Amino acid sequence: MRAVLEGLEQIEASDEFRRAAGIDSIRRIAVLVVNSVSAPRRDWDKSEQPPGEIQILVKAAGVPVERYSYEAVELLRDTIFRWQTFRALKASSAFPSGNNPLLARAVDVPDIELYAIDVSFADLADPVEREYLNALPTTFRLTGEQVDHLREAARTILRESPDFQRLVRDMSQQSAKPAGKVPAMMQ
Repeated sequence: MRAVLEGLEQIEASDEFRRAAGIDSIRRIAVLVVNSVSAPRRDWDKSEQPPGEIQILVKAAGVPVERYSYEAVELLRDTIFRWQTFRALKASSAFPSGNNPLLARAVDVPDIELYAIDVSFADLADPVEREYLNALPTTFRLTGEQVDHLREAARTILRESPDFQRLVRDMSQQSAKPAGKVPAMMQ
């Protein structure tokens, strides 16, 4: 996410860069944030035995990563809001076009619609499936059944994401597809 944010900052900061890189022809950027954080159920408070040192260390080590990930997603959402706000301000009748070059430069953001599409277990409506997925270990060795659950959950979360729905709707409005046709990725 940090590299994506830095790239968006570069695009925003330099009109010359946008022209040189051909960015002015880009209309949409979709950022899919796949949150791999799981939240296995801990019943440490119900046991007479305290958690072991390794369990505590693993849990504590995850806290900074989770906070850093959350912060990066929020920075992306801030960028989206700032670009939308500056474009609306620039287009409003209250904006004095040409009278103040410094103000004009301040609101000069790309005409690119950004989409932050978050895919995380927390957005899964089914509590049983959410608990099952949160209990999975973070590992490169999963059973076929576990992988199938993850794929189906990702599909469901993505399909139900308001930001993804907005992206599909915006793309459908500009395409030559007949109205009401659902893109293949949504089926």
